[in-house]
Amino acid sequence: MRYSPADFMAAEVPTVTAPINGNTPFAQQYAQEMRQLAVQYADSDPRSVQKHLGPSEVGHVCHRQVAGKLAQLPKVNHLTDPWASIMGRAGHKWTESMRLWVNQQTGRIRFLAEHRVTPGGSGGAFLAHPGSADAYDALHSAVVDDKFLGDTSMNKLKRVGPPRHYWTQFLLYRRGLLALGLPVGRIILLAWPRTRSTLDDLYVWEQVVTEGDERFLDEVIAPELDYRKQWAAALITGAAQLTDVPADSSDCHFCDYYRPATARDGGAGCPGDATGANQ
Repeated sequence: MRYSPADFMAAEVPTVTAPINGNTPFAQQYAQEMRQLAVQYADSDPRSVQKHLGPSEVGHVCHRQVAGKLAQLPKVNHLTDPWASIMGRAGHKWTESMRLWVNQQTGRIRFLAEHRVTPGGSGGAFLAHPGSADAYDALHSAVVDDKFLGDTSMNKLKRVGPPRHYWTQFLLYRRGLLALGLPVGRIILLAWPRTRSTLDDLYVWEQVVTEGDERFLDEVIAPELDYRKQWAAALITGAAQLTDVPADSSDCHFCDYYRPATARDGGAGCPGDATGANQ
């Protein structure tokens, strides 16, 4: 049975939200209106409505999530709050301005900020997935990426390093910068403390790129992407349903297709970790 977006949203269990605070009934109503406008504006942002799969998503561990995005299936996850991404977008605009200011102050171009790149290599597997690198630092021949992290993500970064899709993103940005003739020997992740009140909590993770990292893109990510594109083609033609695609439920919360109610009503979306196990 097929479901329209209206069908599966009607079947979704309403989430219980925290009360909107205000010192008077008018203030509470106004807070609710401003929150709604913020959500609507966040959903209209180009980063939210972009159709092509960018470097930040190519290396995600879940075949189902990536295949769904490649097939441009509609978003069904309405459980997440956009505030973290709103702060991230604002932070990216600020760091871009900071780097341009540094160039102006020194009278030379140290940083390329928000520079559009197209990853090459591996028979053109990544050419359809361009993106904007947060920065290239000419002083250190490094690709630099900004992440604005809460405590949980920050602590995990410190314990085990960046997740697989971050690392893939950095390597693809590096490929794109190399294609422009720029030397890139190092990757730097700037983890800005989104939920802290001091820059003393800024954390930097860096690594020198090795031949093994290059092989990882060509021997693991490129064939994996081809496999996912085959699933996407099946989704587009109707030969497969989203839940037919193999999934990994270790990182579901922010996935566009995460909808726990799917496990109950069989509607569109993916139940993800609501099933209690990877598929």
